[in-house]
Amino acid sequence: MNIKLKITPASIILWLAVVLAAILILVLALLPKPDPDEITDESEAELVRVVKVEPRNLVQTIVLPGQVIPNRSVMLAAELGGVITDIQATKGDEVAKGDILARIDHRHWEAQHRQAQVEARDAQRDLTRWEKMATEGAVSQSEFDAVKRRQELAAITLELAQIQLDKSYVRAPTHGVVDDRFLEAGAYVNEGQAIFRFLEPNPMKVTFNIPEQDVGMIGPGQELRVRAHALNHRINARVLHIAKEAPPPTFSYPAELVIEDAPPLLRPGMMVEVEIERAVLENALAIPLAAVIPRRGEHVVFVYRDGIAERTVVWINTMLNGEVVIKSGLEPGDNVIVAGHRALQDGARVEIESDEE
Repeated sequence: MNIKLKITPASIILWLAVVLAAILILVLALLPKPDPDEITDESEAELVRVVKVEPRNLVQTIVLPGQVIPNRSVMLAAELGGVITDIQATKGDEVAKGDILARIDHRHWEAQHRQAQVEARDAQRDLTRWEKMATEGAVSQSEFDAVKRRQELAAITLELAQIQLDKSYVRAPTHGVVDDRFLEAGAYVNEGQAIFRFLEPNPMKVTFNIPEQDVGMIGPGQELRVRAHALNHRINARVLHIAKEAPPPTFSYPAELVIEDAPPLLRPGMMVEVEIERAVLENALAIPLAAVIPRRGEHVVFVYRDGIAERTVVWINTMLNGEVVIKSGLEPGDNVIVAGHRALQDGARVEIESDEE
């Protein structure tokens, strides 16, 4: 069966249109695409901010986490068992050294103390009388020695009774703060059972760990800076102690700082950052990290030159305290664009934004 195709003028025009469209698509695909960095913007100048690159000495600082601790934190316990008859301190009280914080029932020990006082007084009176007789030769030496021994034993008994009586009081070991109280008046307390948690807040200390590669740069007595996030300012501190051994698994050396004049708002338990100077980079060219744009495997900055943003590839030496130290690509005196540069293209017209509002 033979099929005859009928060719009409309309079909020829249609086929020609299809062929032309295909050729146009092919030509557009083969045309080189313009580099976005080489497109010049003919619109109005973009407002930017710049910094001038100047050589300067930069201190390489490492920051280590630390925690504030009080100079002393102790549990104040009862030295004798018994009923708590009186509590004179509660949470948050500031107390002085020797202040009575609590009393344990001491009637038994008080009675023993009075008895020892009577015996000591009688023994001392007898000794005074026998000393006079011994001087006159009215008594033998052995009789006098026995009386003297009785007086000495009575004095020791009185001293022991006083010690036991003192144990019935819980006193502040030094000036500080009662941070917590665990029992109330009327409760029975066992010997050695804690009644208070006591803090001596000043001077405050900071504990932190020093990496192995940095431990040789620090020694006792050295001044360091501590930054407290809660207070948003830096505090001077002095190295008090560095451990001789680095315990596993961290293999870093525990260290302790002392803050002699701690600010009033600094509290034990706060997290801080300890700043340690590792090295000084002399005559370094540094720019803000935000000025550098990673692009196609390179680090690019834009330099302001006579109203034009010039695309410049830089090589970075290191990052330091929010800045990048440039190894090559920039020269002293270059004005690097640090704001308004993210959408810039090479050769774009720019204008430095005025600081005046």
